[in-house]
Amino acid sequence: MQKVRIDLVSDVACPWCAIGYRRLEQALETLNGEIDVELVWQPFELNRDMPPEGEPILEHLCRKYGKDAASMEQSQREIMAAAEELGLNFRGALERRANNTFAAHRVLAWAGTQNQETALQLALFEAYFGEAKTRRPRGSAGEGH
Repeated sequence: MQKVRIDLVSDVACPWCAIGYRRLEQALETLNGEIDVELVWQPFELNRDMPPEGEPILEHLCRKYGKDAASMEQSQREIMAAAEELGLNFRGALERRANNTFAAHRVLAWAGTQNQETALQLALFEAYFGEAKTRRPRGSAGEGH
């Protein structure tokens, strides 16, 4: 059986990474095990200069892309619809915060040593996009997200 390595350059804060992974997963299912695929996750930080407290996602996206809030919300809703069609939970996508994901990448690297990186990556996508959970800075008030 032919073995193929696929490197996935991803950030847990990237909606297209979650969508792309799900599409890849569906494509691989059509092969019915004809190819032995090794998935290797590679880290990429979308917001490496983000302060620890992060910022609301729409505010961040408006500033980053120079668009108004209505345009960015519509874009996010289109992404949410694409995700939903693939069975992904993006219900919390508009409530999430943009954050620096360096710590998540460190944990993902460790999970890779335990052959659990894909499982953790998917759990982080679910937590971030589905439940809008993010790390709060130490000493901040509110529920532990």
